[in-house]
Amino acid sequence: MEFLMSLTIKETSTETKVYFWLFNEQFEMTLQQFSVALGFYEICILDPNTLAERYEYDRSSWWNVISNELVSSKNSIVSIHNPTLRFLTKWLAMVVHSHTDLRLCSLPELQCLYAMANKIRFSPIRSMLAHWQKMISGRSPIDITPLVTRVARYVEAMDGAEVTFLPETETYRYEVGLDHFVQGHMMREGPVNSIFMCYPGYDREIQLPCPRLSLHSVRSLTLQMEKREPARWSVAGPQTRSKTRREQAGAGPSRRTPPVLASAQPGPSTQNMSFEEAYGHYTYDPYQACSSGFAGGQGPYYPTGHNGTQHPVHSGELGADFRLAV
Repeated sequence: MEFLMSLTIKETSTETKVYFWLFNEQFEMTLQQFSVALGFYEICILDPNTLAERYEYDRSSWWNVISNELVSSKNSIVSIHNPTLRFLTKWLAMVVHSHTDLRLCSLPELQCLYAMANKIRFSPIRSMLAHWQKMISGRSPIDITPLVTRVARYVEAMDGAEVTFLPETETYRYEVGLDHFVQGHMMREGPVNSIFMCYPGYDREIQLPCPRLSLHSVRSLTLQMEKREPARWSVAGPQTRSKTRREQAGAGPSRRTPPVLASAQPGPSTQNMSFEEAYGHYTYDPYQACSSGFAGGQGPYYPTGHNGTQHPVHSGELGADFRLAV
């Protein structure tokens, strides 16, 4: 609390300074030093405007690239196609720009995704500081304690200080398991402890892990999927024998239902396509195909040799490591 209450950023014509108090002592750091204290590269982009000026970043076009949807203030994480980008967005929403609604993808998170997808060394330090300054006036929970601890250790403020750490037990440990992603309509558990990435409203699922859809090997960050047809609900009310007889008595001569022509049948769907036909956007990879939806009225397809026990899903960018505890 002392850190957030005293956090101040001052801009000058040449540099940006960050001021804060820890253990009744004031500290002063440059923006680059504060970024390094949080674990980012010493040489990296600190101003998000540089992404647009130097690397042609555009919010609208970038969101369309990863989701095939128009950008808005209510863009959802489940709209992102690539599994790695999905996990990274969740991690950013929990750690870097922590907020209560973990369903939405904010502007700073889109900037980070663009930098990671294009291998750009970028630090979101400005958006992080702006987010922290709003925590005092806002009603959101203050959950940046691990990041503040990193800063305190970097400036050696904890040397000789009496600090009581919470025990590393299940009571004080926050663990994100498969249930979190199932509730968020991102994943589901299949037979034999298998895990599938879900896409609400579409006819496809991806079995994880899937090396062929790794972030830096695919040619496109979106998948070729078709919208699932909405369920048809009957609007007919309850029928009685007397009502049925009255309707039959007042009805005219019955007519034979004309046969359905073959040309009227629906066209081919990606639901019955092979993996290579539906996901023709990746480069050559020695791994076997590891994804499928439902086809031919049968159950989900599993690749040959898969034992369904590979639960850890890792994302190497920015040191993000997701492990699903199931």
